[in-house]
Amino acid sequence: MLWPRALFVLATAFCIASIVIGRVVIFLDAWRDAERMQRDESWLRIQCSNSTFYANMRMHTDVCETVRRNAARSPVLYALEAVARGCELLDPLTWWPILLVPISVHLLSLCASRISRKQLIPI
Repeated sequence: MLWPRALFVLATAFCIASIVIGRVVIFLDAWRDAERMQRDESWLRIQCSNSTFYANMRMHTDVCETVRRNAARSPVLYALEAVARGCELLDPLTWWPILLVPISVHLLSLCASRISRKQLIPI
């Protein structure tokens, strides 16, 4: 009987693909957010390089420092951090198919093997 093995391979591939695709979506969303944030802060970054603006912002120099730090940070690193934050090992929505599929396929394979070994009664 090959169908239980094929079902197991198909279900396992589906689980792995769904996890990988989910992480890729998180990565791309975070990357786009980081690039958009850098674009939105470009005006403020230029203004912070102006000494008059910086002097007028005496009480809020941390804003300029945050903008500089965000500009220096790669969007890829921001996206990788978002993926790492999203990879919780005990997330039941991620792991239940991985645990459930092999058990159910094994049970199906046992049932199928018992049915196929049973002798037919001649009529």
